Amino acid sequence: MPTRPSPIALDKTVRMSEDSDAAPIVENPKLTPMTEAAPRPRRIGRRIVLMGAAAAPAAGGETMKPMPARLPAAVSKPEEDQVAPPAAPAAGPMSVRLRLRIDRGRVTVIGARAVPGSVAVPERLDYGLAYEVMNGNRRVAVGSVPDVGVRRSFPDPERRPGLEGHHLEELESIEVNVRVPQPELSAAALPRLRVTLFRMKAQPPAVPITAAPLAEQFRDQLRPVAELRGIDLGQLPQALQREVRAAMPAVPSRRATPQR
Repeated sequence: MPTRPSPIALDKTVRMSEDSDAAPIVENPKLTPMTEAAPRPRRIGRRIVLMGAAAAPAAGGETMKPMPARLPAAVSKPEEDQVAPPAAPAAGPMSVRLRLRIDRGRVTVIGARAVPGSVAVPERLDYGLAYEVMNGNRRVAVGSVPDVGVRRSFPDPERRPGLEGHHLEELESIEVNVRVPQPELSAAALPRLRVTLFRMKAQPPAVPITAAPLAEQFRDQLRPVAELRGIDLGQLPQALQREVRAAMPAVPSRRATPQR
């Protein structure tokens, strides 16, 4: 019975092992043995080209400049070039989204942001929270915020006594957005601005909103819960003062008339 050759002799690629008991590696007789001699140069484009440290440049060519030991630091642009140009004012009417917090009947301003678009008078009120914005004796905005300031609970699945049906609970602290035309939020109008918020006792009738005050038109459906009387910029935090000023209409610059 012929003996089977060693698997090492049949394997062309044998991994080297650090184990002292590993079998020695047998070279493949079909491959060129590795020696200490330098490899023979190969032809490139029918010519033999040797790349060395002192290789001469080609005819008419230039050698590459040596790499500097230290690269130069990146040149920074002047500070005035890095500042973004001021944004151009948006064309068309603008309004201000006034963020209010109502906490136990007390109203405070917590945010203001100018947004494009005019404030349209809604056809009717949605059930929830209604608001009316007055600039002195003139109404400048009216609207409603549905499903705000009320916590709803679902019926008890086990139908325990006292937990049947849906339960509504009014929250003591809520936050709402009120849309105001931007021209009505000028520095002169801020002390005269008055925002009244109403809680709806029942679903208001589906009738168009008239020019009459909401408290008179919906006497049986609305009850006032809070009122903001004027905005004093000096009483607001510094960050909020900048936010309100940024939302106010831009004051046109006055050009000095030349003296004769």
